[in-house]
Amino acid sequence: MEIQIADDYSEEWNKVVPSWQCAAIFGHQPPTKRTVKKAGEWNHYTITCVDKKIWVVLNGELVNVCDMSLYTSAKTNPDGSEIPSWLSNPMASLALHGHIGFQGKHAGAPIYFRNIKIKEI
Repeated sequence: MEIQIADDYSEEWNKVVPSWQCAAIFGHQPPTKRTVKKAGEWNHYTITCVDKKIWVVLNGELVNVCDMSLYTSAKTNPDGSEIPSWLSNPMASLALHGHIGFQGKHAGAPIYFRNIKIKEI
């Protein structure tokens, strides 16, 4: 499960399918609007996961709500769009516990994080 952090303003990333852009549930569901800041400015995420539901707030605006239980195929999303082949397990079958990871590099560019807080609900 990945919440995308791409620079949508870069030439490379503003051309990809919406489910690969910033604040997307990567490969599955695009954000409802673009609230990502340009490179060099800090973005702020609040990601909340409760059971199989995920809420993504980017820079103070709710931009994605996802119900994992609706994603029962490893080939196509509920809207009919194609899932990348390397995401081989249906989202509905993924474990609801495990490690939290942070991307170290994106398309060759360094990524920086600050003020990370994880709170169990």
